Amino acid sequence: MRAFFRGKPALGFAGFLCLVLAFAVALDALALAVMRPFFIRCGRFWLDDFEITQKAHPEAVWDRVFYGSSIVIAGYREEESGSGYINCGMDNATVRDLQALLAGGYIRIGSELVLGVDELTLYDDFPTNPNYIWHKKWYEPYCYFARSRFQVLLQQTAEQFLGVAWPPYPYLSQEKGYYWGAMGEAELREKLKSPSYLPYLALSEEDFDENFAALDWVWRWCGQHGVRLRILFMPANPVIEPSVSVERAKRRLETFCAEREIEYHDKRDDYDAECFYDSSHFNREYGSHRFTKEIDPWLSS
Repeated sequence: MRAFFRGKPALGFAGFLCLVLAFAVALDALALAVMRPFFIRCGRFWLDDFEITQKAHPEAVWDRVFYGSSIVIAGYREEESGSGYINCGMDNATVRDLQALLAGGYIRIGSELVLGVDELTLYDDFPTNPNYIWHKKWYEPYCYFARSRFQVLLQQTAEQFLGVAWPPYPYLSQEKGYYWGAMGEAELREKLKSPSYLPYLALSEEDFDENFAALDWVWRWCGQHGVRLRILFMPANPVIEPSVSVERAKRRLETFCAEREIEYHDKRDDYDAECFYDSSHFNREYGSHRFTKEIDPWLSS
C-alpha cells in the first residue's frame, strides 16, 4: 500500500499555487457575472451611460442601435421615435469604444447600426470614461476594477447591520446627461477660447488614425454579422464656424464611406442656433424634439 502511494506524484507548492490562482480567477469571473448586473439594477450606485442603457434595455440582443457620444444622447429621443433604435449614446465615446464593445461581446446588434459622429468622436486622444467595463484590462480582477463599488457595498451592509440609516436608492431614477436652455453667443465664443477647448480646433489627419482603423474594423464586423451600417455626421450650432478639425474629419469620413459604399449623410449645417445648448449639443426643450422628428423617417428607411 505504501508503495502505491509513493508512486503518486505530489501536488507540490507550484501545483497548489496554480489551484489557488484558478480558484481566484473563477471566483472573480463569478463576481463579474453576478455583481455587475446587481450594481446596474439595484439603484444604489452611480451608473455610467452604457450601464444606464443596459438597465433600460436588459434584452440580450439590441436589434437597432444609434451609437455616438453625448451629442447622440442630447439629440435622439428614443421615446419619441418610431424607428425602434436604442439610444446608445455615451459621454465622450469614440469609435474605438464601439470596437471594444463589439469585440468584447458587451452588446449584440441584430440588424441595424447608425453611427452619429463628429470630429471628437473620431479623435484618438479624446478622453473617454475609464469606468466603462471594456477598459478593464484582461489581467485586472473585476473586484479591483470595481473596487469603489465594492467598498460602498461593504459600508452600506455594515451600516445596515449596525442600524445606521442611509438613503436606500439614490440612483434608482438616474438618467443620462441632458442639456437645458441655451448658451448665449458671447458665452459660447468665450468657451471655445478656453485652454481646455483650443487643442480640439486644429487636429491633424494623424489625430484620427486609430479611430478610422476602428471604424474599418466595425465596418468589417457589420459585414460578417449581417448588420446594416450607416453613418451620420451630427448637426452643430451654425453660430460657430467649422474648425480645421471638422473639415479634416468630414473630408476623411466622406472618402472612407465612398470607398466602402457605406451610406453617409452630412447633417452638420441643417439646424438653427435655437436648437442647441452649446456648440454641438441639442437642447432638451426644443432641439432634441425637432431632430428626432426629422431624422426618424431616415432611421426607419
